[in-house]
Amino acid sequence: MIHLSRFAPILLCLLALNGGRRRAMNTGIRPLSGQRGLSLFGLHFLAPGDFAAIYNTRPLYARGLDGTGSCWSFWTGKGGVSAKGYIPEVAWNESGSALLGLGSPASGGGPSSVHAKPAWQMGLGVPADGHRDLPDVSLASDMANGYLIETGGLPSLVGGTSCAAPAFAGIMALVVQHTGQRQGNPNPALYRMAAAQFSAGGPQVFHDILLGNNSVPGTKGYACGPGYDLATGLGSVDAQALVEAWGDQRQ
Repeated sequence: MIHLSRFAPILLCLLALNGGRRRAMNTGIRPLSGQRGLSLFGLHFLAPGDFAAIYNTRPLYARGLDGTGSCWSFWTGKGGVSAKGYIPEVAWNESGSALLGLGSPASGGGPSSVHAKPAWQMGLGVPADGHRDLPDVSLASDMANGYLIETGGLPSLVGGTSCAAPAFAGIMALVVQHTGQRQGNPNPALYRMAAAQFSAGGPQVFHDILLGNNSVPGTKGYACGPGYDLATGLGSVDAQALVEAWGDQRQ
């Protein structure tokens, strides 16, 4: 028996899903977001995060964004940014390199071919395309600012949105601690705060990414721009500002 009341307030999932597993996750996990206040994150906070726009534009990956589950409205999708120095940040794009063991590592993004745009996904820069768009937010993903880990007693430097996703999950844990409450799906609150910042001079929670794109050799991706874009979402976040501005943002 699953004791729903014992679930942690945040679930991190880094995987790709086939049709059967995708349906199982949808029916088994989705209710927990609304009923039990579970915040769900994958590497897109779920995962096409390292494959630029390939998932949307090449036949081999025709359902790629949808296959990870990150297009579900109750997951928070993660993209990546790069910064040799902190400002200016740019869309993470190390395409053409051998980093991460991938041929085209770059921030993933694009519209879903399956899921409709949720009511909360609106604001400056959000495409009027009727589709669930990804990513939602971004954090550092490049190897120049990699994450130091220890494996088998040896240190190594890693990157990619597989690192950005757990980093953002950690920020969300600070939100839960600050508010003293489970937050459930964080996406409506994230887009409300972005609307307040970009249109009404609200708290500066997001670093709007204006430079770069997620185009890779053979695939034209999406350019960064004011507000939301399909390379970095709402931008990277100022963790302290996000926590302080959050309050209880649940619907």
